[in-house]
Amino acid sequence: MTKLKSVIALLCVVFLTLFLTACQTLHLPNQQNTAKPLAKEHWAFIVYDKSQNRSHLMQSDTTGNHVQTLLSVTGKISGLNPSFDFSQLIYTLQDRSFPMLYRFDRQQNLPFLLVEKRANYFGASLSPDNQKLLFSATFADSPDIFIQDFDNSFPQKTQQNYTNLAENLSQKPAIDISPAWSPDGKSFVFVSDKNSNQPKLYHYHFDNQSSERIGKFGYEANVRYSPTGKMLTFFTQQKIQNKTVWQNMLMDLDSKATISVRDDALADFVNFSPTGDFLIYPFYQQIIVMTTPTITNGKFSPILQKNSFIIKGLPNNSVIKEVVWLKN
Repeated sequence: MTKLKSVIALLCVVFLTLFLTACQTLHLPNQQNTAKPLAKEHWAFIVYDKSQNRSHLMQSDTTGNHVQTLLSVTGKISGLNPSFDFSQLIYTLQDRSFPMLYRFDRQQNLPFLLVEKRANYFGASLSPDNQKLLFSATFADSPDIFIQDFDNSFPQKTQQNYTNLAENLSQKPAIDISPAWSPDGKSFVFVSDKNSNQPKLYHYHFDNQSSERIGKFGYEANVRYSPTGKMLTFFTQQKIQNKTVWQNMLMDLDSKATISVRDDALADFVNFSPTGDFLIYPFYQQIIVMTTPTITNGKFSPILQKNSFIIKGLPNNSVIKEVVWLKN
């Protein structure tokens, strides 16, 4: 029970979230800029209405116009994560009891339960070829990361086989959550509290079935891969001059250099565009877009201007919790 309480406390921070993607030829707009994004590009985002305890999965074009509701449900949707081909949106939904794992099929425009076994689910990621699903679940006392074959031709599965990666991820019982598949399909990053009492970032390699610590902060969560596989974004919570500071960091995996790209109390997921040229995150009823800082000689370039897009027509008293940028 103590372990489960630790999981829930951890995820109160881990899944205050958000996800992003953008287009290579899009000019970063401001109040005077009339640049238009490419056709068939959309933002998908989660809007939560606290007064009604309802979540809405919505989308708009990449100017914030033509808003459409894809799904409206009681409870909280979190961990929004698109497949590499943008055909699926993976998320967890918690209504009255367990957070369960779902996918939203963009072609059928319908949600489907991903894993039928009743448990708490803490994040999932589809492989680049859409053949495998990584997910975190409490099939035992604490969350472990599992892998299974993925087939979206069936609405639900009646029989499923899972492979538990826990023995290779942790040498002792630990909270292992939030797997994110690398773009080359050879590895994934995840969050674990092994060897620590706080969540930290680890990198698991399929070839030698081993994991390594890759972060350098005391608290790390909400990790996302860049499309090139060369960078990560993740959430940190630190004490700076006796004040709690929430930040989203951008990390270059080769040099391990980091730079803060968001530092407000709402900080959660920051996501990449499909090309990696842009970063995106929500702020109340706005979506913030910025150019991804470049890395030169192990140092990041300065942060450029951040630009905001107001999403019109959202439910009163609702806020955007997570956002991803869909290529088509």
